Amino acid sequence: MRFANFRNQGLILGNEPILDDVTPHTLQEFEDLVRKINKEFNLRVTGTPLCDPENDAPFAISKEKNSKYLDILTDVTSEATILTSSIAAPFINKIIKRIDADDLVNIVAVDQDIGCLITQQDLEEVDLKELKDTVLIPGRALVHDKMAHDILSRDGVDRIVARGPEKLSVDGEMSGTLSREDVLKKELIAFEDLLEAINFFGVRKK
Repeated sequence: MRFANFRNQGLILGNEPILDDVTPHTLQEFEDLVRKINKEFNLRVTGTPLCDPENDAPFAISKEKNSKYLDILTDVTSEATILTSSIAAPFINKIIKRIDADDLVNIVAVDQDIGCLITQQDLEEVDLKELKDTVLIPGRALVHDKMAHDILSRDGVDRIVARGPEKLSVDGEMSGTLSREDVLKKELIAFEDLLEAINFFGVRKK
């Protein structure tokens, strides 16, 4: 697990930094370290918040070259914004583009590494001009639903704010027990739930 020393790395209880003048690994440095150790030693090494060198978690589906997995997902018919973490955003954006839904769905990242640790403070820092009339937040985001709605509608636009799936992938604490096929199946189910939520809560394009 990557050492966290700042609020946007998960220290959301007002106790950061715990060590002054210590800068943790960047995400790329951490991923490189996980892959190096996994290759060097005869044991299974996974990383949180990323990565699992053996099955490409998290968001293995975004790295899948064969489109057979994405082809079975529900077509997107409504407009919405997916508000997510800084780590998840690039992966989700890649998937949305690959299913040709980027004309209806945009991805907005907050300055928080992990989606389930997004709080009221993170939402308050969002540029509301980037949001569509429907916004999906992570299912386990640490903010009350009414508070999320009020914060994301404070520009006068009465937005629909709903929760997406609790997880869109698996982290290193779980992925070590799964094959790549297992990860892909879990992600397919989660993204199908996400797309159905977009179609249900989103504004249907005329």
